[in-house]
Amino acid sequence: MRYEKKKPFEMVHIDVRYAGNLKGQGRVYQFTAIDDATRVVYVELYRKKTASNSLSFLEHAMEISKGRIQSILTDNGLEFTNIRGAPDSHNIDKFCLKNHIKHKLTRKRRPQTNGKVERFHRTVGEEFYNRNFYLSLQELGEGLKKYVEYYNKCRPHTDLKGLTPYEKLKELQGKTVSKDFKVSNIYPLYNIFDFCIMYKQRYLFQKAKFSTNSFGAMILTTFDCNFKCEYCIENEVQSTRREDMTDEVSRNIINWFQINIKERRPKVVELIFYGGEPLLNKTPIFDISRSLFESSSEKSFNFSFSISTNGSIGLSSQEMEELKSHGLKFVQVTLDGPEAIHNLRRPYKSGEGSFDDILVNLRKFVEFAAVIVRINIDKGNASKVSELLDLLSNDGLASNISLDFSPRIKSGLAPHFCDANMMPDKTFTDTLKLLLPKARKLGFSVVRRFVEIGPCLLTSESQFVIDPIGDMYKCSGFVGRKEFSVGNVKDHHFKSNFIGFIIMDRWEQCLDCPYVPLYGGGCAYESFVTFGDYTKKLCKKALFFGATMDVLVNSLYNNVKIQEIMREGTWKKS
Repeated sequence: MRYEKKKPFEMVHIDVRYAGNLKGQGRVYQFTAIDDATRVVYVELYRKKTASNSLSFLEHAMEISKGRIQSILTDNGLEFTNIRGAPDSHNIDKFCLKNHIKHKLTRKRRPQTNGKVERFHRTVGEEFYNRNFYLSLQELGEGLKKYVEYYNKCRPHTDLKGLTPYEKLKELQGKTVSKDFKVSNIYPLYNIFDFCIMYKQRYLFQKAKFSTNSFGAMILTTFDCNFKCEYCIENEVQSTRREDMTDEVSRNIINWFQINIKERRPKVVELIFYGGEPLLNKTPIFDISRSLFESSSEKSFNFSFSISTNGSIGLSSQEMEELKSHGLKFVQVTLDGPEAIHNLRRPYKSGEGSFDDILVNLRKFVEFAAVIVRINIDKGNASKVSELLDLLSNDGLASNISLDFSPRIKSGLAPHFCDANMMPDKTFTDTLKLLLPKARKLGFSVVRRFVEIGPCLLTSESQFVIDPIGDMYKCSGFVGRKEFSVGNVKDHHFKSNFIGFIIMDRWEQCLDCPYVPLYGGGCAYESFVTFGDYTKKLCKKALFFGATMDVLVNSLYNNVKIQEIMREGTWKKS
């Protein structure tokens, strides 16, 4: 028969759980006390399961409860009772007698008699011990302390009708606890990040990192480019390398994908072709997309790809039709402002302007695929972006393209331009407040996901960047830096640094920040450029702190909308 006391500390269940064996340090035991009425838990760790440690634990529990414990329920273990000796000869019994506490024992070989504490021990095993690894007793104790606070303050209980133990205590406090009693007497309140949210965040981030639903890569078909952009992060690579992807490397990439698709069984495979300028070497785009598209029906996965181009090189109608039949979903083109601004920032290598050629090709691209126009915004062009929107709208393109407002990021390879033109995050947010309403009014869609919600893709097990010679990286910013390569597609195995990227959880450096779910510790490449260390967090609090709800809600909407564009392969106004 189930029973439940009506008042806090009317009965406290006590038991011991084997916590584990710390390497080189020996066994560890968890002593647990759980209040019958509220399910509030108190725990301590000890090296041994002894009567003296049981007494120490009970003394601490009594102190924390301010002497409110009226009775305890334990099993018949020697750490709690001297069942074969004289009555009340055990130190626990002596303590109880002195403090007017009733000591009740469970029925022999019937652990369910102490079911509430047994159930907690199963829960703490599933939710804490099985999911964490510690090297010292101190680390284990700190982690357990945080988990217990989560359990007491954040974890709803079915038996408490959805309340947490902390909430149940407050409810009963108003009815049965004397006025001088304080909640803080039950369990110390720690000045830490809300552990309930932290556990949920860890689950969501780990789920995203190790999900097998999606598998994909950014593929550089060439290091070469026909532009000389002022802020190009690939200048150093392009100054020494001009490799185009060969047929052999294309075949290796196809083979690598076939092997991984067979092993991972993803539901979705997505590619982005870029460079350099990818259309300077188009053959790999056709070969790789054709092969994977043909495999998709046989192996039951959805395949799609996009092309990120500077927009200066056109494609014939026949080429566009073929690419569309292979899964082309959208083409991304960059315009950094009206003609004068754009031509200054993104000229051909000859110095000639590229704006007019891009506009001509934009009109052709929209006939076959969704088109995204990326606009890199900084101090030098922010005031002119509105003029570009008017120009595109007057050209009849508003209903056929989507906009991607992107902040200029710091680049170690173009430091003079970037340092001089980068906007503070707050200023970029203020600029968005002006541009978003105008873009919507003119009929544009905006697809920039200002709120990423998730960890950096560098830590994803299923996302890669592949360069023209088949070297693989975890971030496009590191392409060409051999020390960051995680392998080559021809080898079918990863270097040891791959694991280092995957297990990295930079977001945990930001536990005191309410915006950590929105930026996950920041961009690893920006951290590398800023600090020389990609493992350090990069605070983007100002980007969100200054944002209006309009900006954030619009971004969340765009997270869904971009998936619609990928799925439909064309932009349709709603």
